Amino acid sequence: MIQYFKPCAKWVGRSTNEEIVDAVVILMRLPDEILERKQHGHNLSEVEYRIAWAKSYLKQAGYLTQSERGVWALGMFAS
Repeated sequence: MIQYFKPCAKWVGRSTNEEIVDAVVILMRLPDEILERKQHGHNLSEVEYRIAWAKSYLKQAGYLTQSERGVWALGMFAS
């Protein structure tokens, strides 16, 4: 999953949640039918929900850092 965050972070050094979702959608070429699926019990789409969990796991492993709410950057293990 980290391969989808690297190009996004290179554009601006750090990325918002929306920029990360947009980058993943473009890089994975996700079709509209996938993007329209809602995660049960949440306001997020299934894609946004899964990306949120991926960011959490990557943060725990040191691949992403979060300087402020909703803003992410590559961590020291992401090179």
